[in-house]
Amino acid sequence: MLSLRQLGSSCCDSRAELPLMQRLLDTGVIRSDQRRELQALGIVLGDLLAEDLGLRWVIYEDDLGRSRALRLGDTDNFLFPVTMISRRREAGNEETVQQIYDRARAAMQPLLPPAPYQ
Repeated sequence: MLSLRQLGSSCCDSRAELPLMQRLLDTGVIRSDQRRELQALGIVLGDLLAEDLGLRWVIYEDDLGRSRALRLGDTDNFLFPVTMISRRREAGNEETVQQIYDRARAAMQPLLPPAPYQ
C-alpha cells in the first residue's frame, strides 16, 4: 500500500486516518496531476463516510453517464466522494481532507434517520 511504503503507516480504516491521507497530499506523494491516485483517496474517503453514516455504494446514472456514489437508504440523497478530492486539487483548491470529510458529513447529517432511543 502506498501509505505504508511512503510514510511507514497503513491507511485508512477509521476517521483517525484522515491526517495520514492529508500527509500523502502535503508531502507530494500524491500530486494534483495524479487524478487516478486522487480518486483512489476519494474512494477511501467514501468508505469512511459510508461506515460513519450508514451509506452504501451505488452506480448513479444521469444524462452525463454513470458514476459511483454513496446513497442514503432508498432516498434520492447522494454523495460523490470519488471526485471530492481530485476536483478540488486539480482546480488548485487546498481544502484539507478533514474539511472535505466534515463538509460531506454535515450535508448528510440532517437527512439521517434518528438513532434509536434518542
